[in-house]
Amino acid sequence: MRSYDKRMLEEINRVVCDHCSDLLFVYHKDYAEQLRKENITKGVYVVGNTIVEVCLPFAKELMKIPRRKDQILVDIHRPENFKYSKRLRNIVDLAKLMGAQLNLPVKWLLFPRTYYYLQKFGISLKGMELKELLPYKKFLEEQYHSLVLLSDSGTSQEEPALLNTPVIVPRDFTERPQSMLNNCSILVDVNEEGDKHNLYKDVFWWLRDIELGSKKIDSSWLGDGNTSERIVSILEECLA
Repeated sequence: MRSYDKRMLEEINRVVCDHCSDLLFVYHKDYAEQLRKENITKGVYVVGNTIVEVCLPFAKELMKIPRRKDQILVDIHRPENFKYSKRLRNIVDLAKLMGAQLNLPVKWLLFPRTYYYLQKFGISLKGMELKELLPYKKFLEEQYHSLVLLSDSGTSQEEPALLNTPVIVPRDFTERPQSMLNNCSILVDVNEEGDKHNLYKDVFWWLRDIELGSKKIDSSWLGDGNTSERIVSILEECLA
């Protein structure tokens, strides 16, 4: 996976780890191609995403329950967002605008570092429900019953896809372009200042198309849920 955003420590770690490894199990053929561009061609196996195996048992249970779609869930914890007052303020403004436009309550997950910078910059979350961090199953429930997520999380571009919940991603880059190509998420620029209705109109049009069904969320890019079996099989062969 590559975002090509060197502000992210995990991006540097990805490159270092990949170049030190003998075996690389990648989610998608696109990632194998990115490794090829870095002259890594040996020991690369496309196996799918392990998140499917983790999430799907819970998702199947949740999907037996009628979806409420009665809230907006906000999950912001990347330093590229919370360390910069303009970006963080724009994200808060977008969350408030979404609540007003969609006439839904906004629930904001309280990551300690994000909350610290909200206080440091004097940015108010007035009008939003502040929620402590949740255990995994409860977090999936909150995603499932949300009309939409506003999130800069990586896995929050994956789990919601399996739950058929769209995600608005306030980032400059993503290491998961397949999510956007399959209508699971949309990137939004939170660097600009100006009229928020005009700045974010494309986001609301996209969300409208998802709700009307003219654009459909497709999670097939995550794989078929047999990733672990493939990895074990390959390891047995390589280590025999």
